[in-house]
Amino acid sequence: MTFTKPTFPLLNNTNYTSWAANMSAWLRVNGYWRIVKGLARVPSLSSPPTEDQLEAQELYFTKAQDSKNQSKNNSSNLDITEYAVNIKT
Repeated sequence: MTFTKPTFPLLNNTNYTSWAANMSAWLRVNGYWRIVKGLARVPSLSSPPTEDQLEAQELYFTKAQDSKNQSKNNSSNLDITEYAVNIKT
């Protein structure tokens, strides 16, 4: 999977509506939306775990961290941590 960085303007004190629409679209297109909304769960592991299960968990945690980082990186100096509370890592 190729990572694409958001290209829309950073969140500031005047553009929340357009930023939120752009960010939610970007999160959906890049497969992060379900993680951010708390709809995706950490894939479970059997005992012993299979390679596919381990890869699924690794992908989940990578996407969860990437979505947090991109939300923070695309928010100027504003604190948006309250918007990322549902992300399970």
